[in-house]
Amino acid sequence: MKRAALALMLSALTLLPSCGDEETPLAPYREDILDVYTDADGFASQLLRDDGTRLTVANRVGGLPADTSYRVMALYTEEGGNAHLTSLAQVLAPLPAAYLHGASMADPVDVEAVWSGGGYINLRLALKTGGLPHTFGFDDRGITTGAGESRMLHLTLLHDQGIDPLYYTRTTYVACPLYPYAADLTAGRDSITLTVPTDDGERAWKFAFPVTHRPGSGS
Repeated sequence: MKRAALALMLSALTLLPSCGDEETPLAPYREDILDVYTDADGFASQLLRDDGTRLTVANRVGGLPADTSYRVMALYTEEGGNAHLTSLAQVLAPLPAAYLHGASMADPVDVEAVWSGGGYINLRLALKTGGLPHTFGFDDRGITTGAGESRMLHLTLLHDQGIDPLYYTRTTYVACPLYPYAADLTAGRDSITLTVPTDDGERAWKFAFPVTHRPGSGS
């Protein structure tokens, strides 16, 4: 038994790759929420990361609406300013709107992360679900003016679970575009408060208003 075990161990060791001086390691995969831009033929042409890095898509990924951009979760490798896409999944990014009183949807969510980036407020949510669709939106509750003429935008996440049962938990990403407010709010001076319904009651996050660009502008 000892000899057999030793032989098995040696066989396993021979499967480990060796790395010589002339070999180049494979580029690591990245998974990011970012903006993807498409060309006139509906192929992904560029990726724009939230840190401002712009990458050219090196492989042909088509079947997308032409001449626009989307918020997506992208799996890709990066090399020399180029990206090789493995997968794209669109991230829900509904424009904020002023909803009628009483139309708000306040089913609770479990918030795993909230951050500002790329001209969006991004949320990673853990949803209880049985596999049926949920509805999301962002309620614009107005802009208030504070000391020193600073202004604050008040947003609330809307969530309607509908008839979906609470069987298991899945992760969902939702992003709130801020470019519609670029004419009303000033980056670095003004701010945003986002309120989210949770099982522990409403929670609020405050962010500085960022520099934004309109999707599809490529700038």
